[in-house]
Amino acid sequence: MPLLTKRRNAGLLRITTQKIGTGLRLKLDGKLSGPWLAELERAWSELAKPARNGCVIVDITEVTHIDPEGRRLLEQMHQRGVKLTGCGIMIRDIIQQIELSAGASKARPH
Repeated sequence: MPLLTKRRNAGLLRITTQKIGTGLRLKLDGKLSGPWLAELERAWSELAKPARNGCVIVDITEVTHIDPEGRRLLEQMHQRGVKLTGCGIMIRDIIQQIELSAGASKARPH
């Protein structure tokens, strides 16, 4: 069910949710930037609460743009246990960079 639906060509974001067993899947479509970051953060925090015993998956296959703040939000979500998934060379590269960054952070002594 779409949580927020906006036209892609208007530079907006669509967030679709799907319950998967005890977990949750958020499918993003559009631009992950500007005011839409607050919407994603709100949706994630509200919808992830019931799924705490299950996994939360965020599918960014259909994301067309990620600004630096959007990338930081994805990094925060990943650090809090969200699994990022997606298809395409650019999207897979972004996910890999976030995962490697998180792994490097864990390996550094505090």
